[in-house]
Amino acid sequence: MSINEHDFVNRIRQRRDELGLSQKDLANALGLDQGKISLIEKGARKIDVVKELPALAKILQKPISWFFDGSEAPRGQSAAEVVLKEYFPNIEFSDFEVKRLEGFLEPMVKIYMNQDPDLSKKASNQ
Repeated sequence: MSINEHDFVNRIRQRRDELGLSQKDLANALGLDQGKISLIEKGARKIDVVKELPALAKILQKPISWFFDGSEAPRGQSAAEVVLKEYFPNIEFSDFEVKRLEGFLEPMVKIYMNQDPDLSKKASNQ
């Protein structure tokens, strides 16, 4: 997947501004210092996609796909399908493979849903 880093960091800054959050607010919510947020927004520091990106997505109220391509997750797709299409766009997975991966991802998704009532509500609307 080709990621335009300029667009990626601009999306973060723009969404933070839309929500009325300062860099310090965002830093506190992520457990980072304000200087690291500044570096991220300048493109001088990368985001840890495992530890920081899911938390950032939750705080900014956007799906992870939005950071990469500005899109919202399509309706009617499972979490596994969204993840597979996002991270493996050139691979066609069989229904069987998707079902097996859903079984793996489901416990993790449930944990996030239990911690975030808004996410749970959004998922039930799909």
